[in-house]
Amino acid sequence: MKFQLKTFLGFMGITSIFIIFGALLSFQVDSLNPIINQLNEDLEDFDTSEELEKLTFVIEDSRSKLVYGPVIFIVNPDELYQQQYDLSSQQIFKTVDKAIKRSDNAIDKKIFENLKETNMKLENTEREVFNLVQENKIEEAKALLVGEEYQSLKENFSLFITKFFNNKQVEANDSFSKLVQVSGAIEKNSLVLKSLTQLILISVASVVIASILLSIFISRSISKPLIKLNTIANDLNKGLFDTKIVIESNDEIGEFSKAFDSVANTMKKNQELIKKQLVKLQTIDKQKEEFAAMISHELKTPLTPIRGYCEMLKDESFGILTKDQIHYVGKIDSSAVLLERLIGDVLDVQTLDMGKMSFNKESFDVCNFLDRLKQDSSCMMKDKGIEFVVTDSVKTTLKTDQLRLRQVLENLIRNSVDFVSSKNGKIEVGAKQENGKMIFHVKDNGVGIPKDKQQNIFKKFYQVDTSHTRKHGGTGLGLVICRGIVNALGGEIWFESEPGKGTEFYFLIPTERKKITMELPR
Repeated sequence: MKFQLKTFLGFMGITSIFIIFGALLSFQVDSLNPIINQLNEDLEDFDTSEELEKLTFVIEDSRSKLVYGPVIFIVNPDELYQQQYDLSSQQIFKTVDKAIKRSDNAIDKKIFENLKETNMKLENTEREVFNLVQENKIEEAKALLVGEEYQSLKENFSLFITKFFNNKQVEANDSFSKLVQVSGAIEKNSLVLKSLTQLILISVASVVIASILLSIFISRSISKPLIKLNTIANDLNKGLFDTKIVIESNDEIGEFSKAFDSVANTMKKNQELIKKQLVKLQTIDKQKEEFAAMISHELKTPLTPIRGYCEMLKDESFGILTKDQIHYVGKIDSSAVLLERLIGDVLDVQTLDMGKMSFNKESFDVCNFLDRLKQDSSCMMKDKGIEFVVTDSVKTTLKTDQLRLRQVLENLIRNSVDFVSSKNGKIEVGAKQENGKMIFHVKDNGVGIPKDKQQNIFKKFYQVDTSHTRKHGGTGLGLVICRGIVNALGGEIWFESEPGKGTEFYFLIPTERKKITMELPR
């Protein structure tokens, strides 16, 4: 080897003691070879891992586009959405097949095979939704999307994506641990080499000046690059990837420095890739927000004149209507209100998912707040003959977002109205202060929630009654919105229910909280 040859020529004319110390020095350099080989293997793993991560981001992005296709198609059955769905479907299948071929280990390959199988099942359900909508079987289409099987497949798909990135994180941590070990090995070898150099200088103190100068030269040629590599390794450990490794040498140390520089460049590229993906995700979030705003405007715009004309017809502005005509105009108006509420729920959930819902604190009297709520809800209770009472009111003020708090209570009250009998039905709303927190409740004596359904009621689009003949409408988003708002206000929500006896919802709000912006866990 080049380094051994250099050592042998330098000490040929010196005493046997000098040769022994030179051999020890060569032995230390040989210990660097396993480190270099390990680094070369890690470089190959970095390249494969980087490509698979890019493909996984494409798969995840395509899947998110596919999910929105059938939902939008139900609201607006335009063939353009189905064509866009087919394009995204082709892309995800090509990408998954490519990822399977690129996988260099059994774990990654199995994950992508599971992703492919789960995506096929999801697409079968989604294409069935398209067919049902085209056959004007809207309720059946909605039932498929909110069904447990479809929701379970979506969760499994997300779990496989998460599992892949967790595996990549473990591999990255292992690579980082190896890098730290390399740094320790370099430092250890550096210290040993320095010690040997000192012993050599002591041993040959009586040798001619030329031998001493030669020893100093060899010492510097060995220790200086190792110390420099050790310093650079510490910089990399701190995340300073811009450090350039320049060591002019044709021996093993030179090879090691090149491998080390390659690792640093790869880590820098990965860091830049992460930044680019972050920007891409931020762009996607912005596009989602713009899309939600566009949908809100386009869907709500025709509802305004519909409701306006209904009011004018009921006021007999266009002439006197018969009893049946007034009845059907009322049906049209109530359906428009329901659709408006549906659009609002979908947009609220979208806003919560993106973490864009803002909240404004203001102080208000809790007792007056509940009295206004009772007055505004009296018509709804009167129509169904339900007794509506406010209990446990506290004469104190609360500083929080009043409009969002009212939205939570109104959602819970509407749920109770749907499931309370018109005979002897009762809904109770109240609040009490406890340990620096305000606890609100909505209780009813309705049918209650079956035990096997209770764990799922806070899931998106979940309906307790999923039959085609169910009596109660809704999107299955009301409780999701309630939980998102309560969590964002710093509180928590829970419920107690017994089938046949009724349901009690509770949620608490801190009495003092700084202005916040909601970020819903995904």
